[in-house]
Amino acid sequence: MKSHSGHGLTATIVEFALRPVAPSARIEHAVTRALIDTVGVTLAAQNVEAEPLVRTWALAQASTGTSPVWTSGDLVTPSTAAFINATAAHVLDYDDISPTRPMHPSAVLLPAILAVAQVREADPRLIVTAYSVGAAVFRAVADLLPHEVHYERGWHTTSTVGRLATVASLISLCRLTPQQGARALGVVSSLAAGMLANFGTMTKPLHAGLAARDAIMACELVEAGFTANETALETDRGFLDMYGAERGNRPGHSSDQLMDALEYWRAEWDTDWGIKRYPACYATHRAADAALRLRAAHDVKSARHITVTVHPEGLRPLLTGHPQTSNEAKFTMSYVIATAILTGELRLRDFDGDALSNPAVIELMTRITVAESEIPPLGPPEYEGGFAVVSLEMADGQIVRERADVTHGDSRSPLTEGELTAKFLDCCSGGNLSLPQAQVLFRALENLPGGQSDFTQLLNALSAREDFGGIRP
Repeated sequence: MKSHSGHGLTATIVEFALRPVAPSARIEHAVTRALIDTVGVTLAAQNVEAEPLVRTWALAQASTGTSPVWTSGDLVTPSTAAFINATAAHVLDYDDISPTRPMHPSAVLLPAILAVAQVREADPRLIVTAYSVGAAVFRAVADLLPHEVHYERGWHTTSTVGRLATVASLISLCRLTPQQGARALGVVSSLAAGMLANFGTMTKPLHAGLAARDAIMACELVEAGFTANETALETDRGFLDMYGAERGNRPGHSSDQLMDALEYWRAEWDTDWGIKRYPACYATHRAADAALRLRAAHDVKSARHITVTVHPEGLRPLLTGHPQTSNEAKFTMSYVIATAILTGELRLRDFDGDALSNPAVIELMTRITVAESEIPPLGPPEYEGGFAVVSLEMADGQIVRERADVTHGDSRSPLTEGELTAKFLDCCSGGNLSLPQAQVLFRALENLPGGQSDFTQLLNALSAREDFGGIRP
C-alpha cells in the first residue's frame, strides 16, 4: 500500500490538498457554475419536505454565529450552516452530478467551503482551489473502493466518500498541518455512513447535510488537538477495508498512482461533471431526454405501450409503484417518463403534491415497462457510463425508438449560459425571490470565485429577501 516515498494513502491526500496549485480559468468558470446552481437549488427547497424540519431542529440546537442559512437568513456556526444548507441543496435532487460515478459533489462541498471561508474571512478565490481539491478526492477515492462495489453494497457515495472529499477541501482552505489533515481524515472516516435504502425519503438529503457538518467538525476538532488514526484510509480495518472491495479484488493503487489520479482530477474534474436539467434522480435523465426527443417527433401520448431499457444497475437507485410523495416521484422512472411525455418538460411544479394525482399521468404510467439490459436494444452495443432506450408501440403497431447515452447538462453536452440562468431564476422563484432579487444574487455568486465580489456582497444579496426580511442572528 505504500510507495517508495514512504507515504501512505491518507498522507498522500493531505499532501495533495496542501499543494499550492493555481486553477485554470476553465476550472474557475466551472466552479462558478456549480456555485450558482447549488445555491439556486437550495433556495428552491425552502419549506419543501425535509428542509423546514431540518432547519427548525438545527436552529433549536444551534449557537449564533456568522455563517448564513441560505433559506432563512439565520446566522449560525459554520457546521450548523453547512448542515442545513447541504441538506437543502439535496432536497429536490436537482443538484449537480458525476455522469460516471454515483455522487453529487457540490451539495456537500460548497455549503461547507462557503461556511468556513466566510467565517474565516478567506480570499473568495480560494473557493475554487478548495472545491477542486474536493472534486478530485471525490473521484479518486471512489475509484479506489471502487465505486461500483461500494454502491452495490448499499452505500451512498455522496455521503461516505463525500466526507473525505469535504475534509480534503477544508485542509486546503484552512491550511491545516499535515498531522492535523491526517487526523481530520481519520475522524471523518469513523463517521462515514448513508444507505441507499433511504433513497426516496427525507433521509437521503440528510446524508449530504451530515457529511458537510461532519467534515467541518472533524477539522475544528483536530485544530483543537483532537486525535485519530493518521492512516485511517489504508490501515487494517480502515476505510478501504470497511467500505471497499476485498483487498485481493481492490484496484491496485500505490501512493504515487493515487497522487497521479488526484492531480489529473484536480485539473479535469469538470469533464466528469454535469448540471441537472431535471429535478429528479439522475438515473431517470437519459430516459427523459430520449422520451422528450420522441415527443418532439411523434404523437407519443397515444402510444399503446412504452418500454424503457437502461444499462445494468441503472435501476438500482430507483423505486417502483405509484409515488406518494414528491421525493418518491423523483425516484420513479414511470412517473418521470409519463410526465415528460404528457407535459413536454420536467419542472419543479411537476413534482409537487397536486401533480402526483394527475389522472393522465397515473393512467400513462400503467403503459410503461422498465427493464435493464447489458446490450442496448438500439444502436451500437458500446456505451460509456450508461444508456437509456425508450421504445413506443404506437396505435397502428409501429415501433419508434430513441436512445440517449449523454444527458443534456453533462459536460459533453453542457447547459448553455441561458439555460443555467433560466434554471437559477426558476429556482429562486420557488424560493420566493423576486426577479430583481434573484438577479442581484446571481451577480454576487457569479463574481465571488474570481474575487470580483466578496462575502459581504453575497450576504447582502441573500438578505434582500421578502420572505424573511434580512439576515438575523
